[in-house]
Amino acid sequence: MRIACQPKPATPAWHATFLRLLPAIRRHAWIAFRNLDPESRAEAIQNAVCCACAAVARLAELNKLDLCYASVLGRFAVAQTRDGRVLGRPLNCKDVASR
Repeated sequence: MRIACQPKPATPAWHATFLRLLPAIRRHAWIAFRNLDPESRAEAIQNAVCCACAAVARLAELNKLDLCYASVLGRFAVAQTRDGRVLGRPLNCKDVASR
């Protein structure tokens, strides 16, 4: 019996760009959320990183990776996080559990 090896999924082309910007985005988020308790800060920083990652992926879809700047992405991600927008969860004003 032969076991077929599955090929590794290729990383997207925009991934290298995001990894290059990641330290600056994290630093911006850490400074923005420095007044939170450690657990909330870690969660907020992670959400900001996810928002920035989604923004870079979207810019790559639009062929606009030349517009990727860490400062702009960091500000955008922090604003999204402060507004209560969590990536992957829709905002619903009628839901009791929603912010």
